[in-house]
Order: sequence, then C-alpha cells, then structure tokens
Amino acid sequence: MKKKLLSLLGLTALFGLLSCRAEDTSEDSSAPIVSSEPSSSQVEEKNIESINLIAAKTSLNIGESLKLVVEINPSDATAKSVSFESSNQSVLHVSNDGILTGISEGEATVTCKVISENDQEFAKEVKFTVKEVPVEGVKISNSNQELSLGSETQLIVEFTPENATNKVLTYVSDNSSVISIDQTGLMKALAIGKAKITVRSDSGLFEDALEFHVVSEYTKKLNEAMNKLKDSESIEAQTGNLLKIKGIHQRKGMTSQYSENTEVQFFSNSVNIAISETQKIGDDSTKKTSKTYRGVDLDHSRYFNFKMSDASKGMSEEDLLDVDFKDVSSSFSLDEMKKDASLYYLDDSDSYGLLNVASYYSGKMLENLKLDESLKKIESTGNGFEITYKGLSKESTPRYVDMSLKIIANANNSIQSIHFVNKIYKKTNLDENNLPKANASTNESYDYLYEMSYEGERKTYEDTSFSPSMFYFTSLGIKTYYQSTDLDNHKYFKVGNTIEIEPINFSPASAMSSVDTISVTNIENENDSGAVLLTEEGILKAAKIGKATITFKTLSGLEVRKEVEVVDDNKVPNGLTEITIDGAIKNYLTGNNSLKAGEKHTILFKFQPTSGSQEFSLLCDDTETVLEKVEGGFTISRNNPSTNTIYVTLCGPYDYTVRLRFTFTK
Repeated sequence: MKKKLLSLLGLTALFGLLSCRAEDTSEDSSAPIVSSEPSSSQVEEKNIESINLIAAKTSLNIGESLKLVVEINPSDATAKSVSFESSNQSVLHVSNDGILTGISEGEATVTCKVISENDQEFAKEVKFTVKEVPVEGVKISNSNQELSLGSETQLIVEFTPENATNKVLTYVSDNSSVISIDQTGLMKALAIGKAKITVRSDSGLFEDALEFHVVSEYTKKLNEAMNKLKDSESIEAQTGNLLKIKGIHQRKGMTSQYSENTEVQFFSNSVNIAISETQKIGDDSTKKTSKTYRGVDLDHSRYFNFKMSDASKGMSEEDLLDVDFKDVSSSFSLDEMKKDASLYYLDDSDSYGLLNVASYYSGKMLENLKLDESLKKIESTGNGFEITYKGLSKESTPRYVDMSLKIIANANNSIQSIHFVNKIYKKTNLDENNLPKANASTNESYDYLYEMSYEGERKTYEDTSFSPSMFYFTSLGIKTYYQSTDLDNHKYFKVGNTIEIEPINFSPASAMSSVDTISVTNIENENDSGAVLLTEEGILKAAKIGKATITFKTLSGLEVRKEVEVVDDNKVPNGLTEITIDGAIKNYLTGNNSLKAGEKHTILFKFQPTSGSQEFSLLCDDTETVLEKVEGGFTISRNNPSTNTIYVTLCGPYDYTVRLRFTFTK
C-alpha cells in the first residue's frame, strides 16, 4: 500500500499529502492540499487504518526546535482532526501544528491523536530527551578598553559554542572603587585608574579577564586625536624634508634669558641633523651653537652610514651589508653627513619626529606642569586639535598656568605644525580670585613653533622589512614571564596571567625586536587543553590548566619554540612558613640575617601552602659560602666574616623564587 506523509497545518486547517519518508522531513505546508469534502469527480474516501508519528531525531538541545510529521494509512484516507500533547510542557513544548521546542533538561513523551471521518481515534507517542548544551569557553570581546569617567559600558561576553544553554555569568572587578560591575555586566567608571574585570561561567566555571582603564573625557579625546596622527600616510620626499623650529623660552628672575632657533633636516624616520642656536635675550651675539645628528650631541656620538645604490628601489640586500658606523667629531662636516645620510623610505611615517614632539608636549610636558585634569580642554580644529588650560596648578604652592597647544595636520593626518605657548604666574602675582593681576609679569613663558615644509617629489618605499643587517637576529632565545618587574625566565603560569615575552641570549648585540619583530606563529596545546590562547590584540594568555608549546618567529625568519605550563594557583608557593635558624623560630627571612663565621648553621622552612611540593634548589654567587641541602631545608657556612651581604636564592616549585640575605660576623 502506498504511503504519503501528512504535514500538519493546524487544528482547523485541512491536510495535504506529503511524499517524504521518515528520513526526509523537510517538506511542510507547501505540500498539495486535499479537500475534506469530495467533489463529484472523486471516489468515496477510505477510512483510516493506522497512523505513524515521525521525528527526524529524538534528542533535542534546550532552545532547539523540530517539526513532527504525521503519516496516515492508507494515503487516500482523510482525517477530521489532529492534536498533539506533551507529557511535560516545562521540558518539551509542542505547538498545535506539531512544532517541538526544548525548554529544559529532562525527558517528555509527545502523543499525537488523529480522529478519522468516521470518528475513530488513532494515537501514537514518541519519547524525547532534552539536553543542555555545555559551555566550552567564554571570552570578553569589548574592543575599547578605555572608559570615560562617569560612563556606563556593557561588558560583551562571547560563549563557545554560541548556542550554549546556560549563559549565566558572575562578574568581578578587582578595583570596584575605579570600575564597578553589576551582575548584568554593566560597568560604571567611577574614578580615574584601572581595574581588571573577570567573568566566570556558571556552567563549566570558565573564566576570562580584561583590564580596563578609566580616563577623563579630555584624555579620551586626546588619545583619539593622537591615534589619528599615528595613522598618518607617508610623507617621504626624495631630496629630504626641512623642519624649521623657532621658539623663545624665557625664564624671569634668572641670571640669563635665551631664545632658541633650531633647524632640523630629516633624511629618514631615524636619520636627522639638527642645528640649534641659543641666543641671550637683548644680546645680538650667539651664546651657543649646538649640532646634533639623530638627536645626539655630535661631539660624543657615532652614527650609521646609510647608502642606497638605487633610491627608487630602496635598500637592497647589498646595501644592507655596506651599512657601517662612523665616528663623529666636532670637526665633522655637516655637509658630509648630509651627503652620507641617504634617504631611507618607510611605508608608515611618524611625521619625521613631529609626532614625538606632539606626544611630548601633550603628555610629559603637561604632566610636569601638574595641571588639574578637570580644567584641561581639548577641541577639534579642522585637521587637528587644540589643548587649552587656564587655572591653578595642583602643586603644594599653586601657580597660575595659561597654556595653549595647537596641532595642525595635513589632509592625510601628517603633522604640519605644532605651536606651544605657555605663561606661568607666581602666586604673588595673582589677585584675590587667583587670576593674574593687571600688568603682572610672568615667572616663565614659552613660545615654540614647529613647522614642517616639504621639498622634492614625494616618494614612498612600501617594504618595511629593510633595515641594516646589524638590527636583525642571527640567533636568540625567548624569555617568558608574567609581570614587567619580573627578571626571571618562567615556564609556569597561573590561570589569568598574561605571558610576556622578551628576546634573550641573542646575537648580534645590536639586534632589536623593534626592527626584527617577534610574533607568535603557532600554539600547540597538549590534549587540546586550551591552556594558552592568543587574543585578537596579540596578547598571550594563560587560559586553562595544561601544557603548551609556543612557536615564535622573527621577521627575519628565525623560529624559537618554548614550552610553558599553566598550573593550579593553589599549588604555586606564595611564601615561607615554619622557619627556623639553628632551632630559633623566625617569622620571616626577608631581612638581613646575621650568622657567625666558622660555624655551620641550619635553616629549616616549608613553602606555603604546606600541602604543595617542597622541592627546591639553591643559588649563591659568593664562592666562599658553602650550602648543603638537608631534610626540610639547608645548611650554610662561611669560614671568614663577610664584608658584603651574601644573597642566597631559594628556587621552589613552579618557578617560585625568594632571595635570602645573610651576613657573617666574627
């Protein structure tokens, strides 16, 4: 007997005959419709003999939907009604038209009832299992880690897989006075500073952390403006560019006041020659003339001699081999330097040092003035910006500062000019409103103007890989560590640590990672543990407990493999306990411990936590000091008194180190 599948259209709908089988349930209401009332051309309808309830599968994930198909036998029989019922709608919901939706973890039976035209009832049931989709990882994906003071920002967290069922998270800030976060993931920037935000999944207890910085609205605008300048297009010209710096720097109340005129010729991003004339105010004679090459005093420096056989093609391999040093002396000719300093083209320009000037004045200079952050103002001015400040400084003895820093950029965002004007008034020259008195003289005043002009045809060399060969590594090792102040080369890391890297034991000594850049090309996580991850920002993170081998590659092609291990935080020592020296109990050993020369002293201790490994080794640079390991510690002795402190490094498990200090007396 032929069979057709009936796709349910609804309790009040008529039913169509479908041609699909159990293994193909994709047909739906597009199937042909058969009227329940026969026409004069139709034969008498047959009664239903049996039904089948067909599902593509009997296991669903929470949130997943599936359409049931009803098969009626014989295929030309008709039904008066069809209904569905779930034994547990809180686990598995079924709609009137047979659509299943997983609601929660568990089991449920779906029953389909069909009433024939002669009022016979047919029923079929299928048992279904609804499962949770487990979380396999979480990641904070906010692209901007800079928050404006007073702002509210939603933390964005991505789940792996995307359809994970339990997306409940716990949010923690390690500095809630700077950034608070509620359990919806809403961050509030409360004070200037930084805080690390950690998220932990309820399912699987996966974690991710990201550090956010709270800055004033002024700082945020300044960073945006400076980043725009950093993205400027190249402005190289074949015959070099000329930067003229004119400025007057006056300090009242001092024995001398000088004006400064500086002319800098830039021949590349790293090669420039500057001539500065410093002249005493009111005196026509030049007080002092200084000459610098690459920003270094010519009388005490040497410089790289760049040459290119074909300037239009940039530096060739042969050119790189010909780069050498030349000593600079006071009699060295500037014209000779200009001749030797061939152009060196780069894809991206830093505006020939003007970006450094802009960074200095907008950063370090204003920081030195100790200004009140709330009084700083920044406004866009066409292709640039202007910073202004009028008010008291935040010094123990406040001064009034009237400052303006105006930066004008070209259409391509390269810097055209920088104008810095600053007037400082002592407290004695201010009125009762802390404003400068009429005709008050300044204590200090600055007026510097930097202008860039271009000579010759603009020309860009797009291959940034060429630099003198002395800047490239021929061999190196990679040091891994987890904080900037750490001098040790670490193999072990805790979950959440950022894995910092640094070249070590390299040659030649002149090689630089800023030129021969080091990148991560591969991470092999043992047993797919996901122990180490590389973020989109290029940061290595210790993510989960496990081992990994990281492959590093330099721009010049050298590869270095480094094994690291992410370990349980509870296993890593965090200090010493149960410390005794010759039986005397000590609370700590970080101070200078005085011992008697000519005797053997016993130092006993345990690492905290005491449940962890107690293995250790000893290091000491003093050749006269004798160290011997004993059960639970070590002995130390020295025949002669020591004139200097003796340092003993205790190397515990998982890269834990502590340095102990001893002196030996008579």
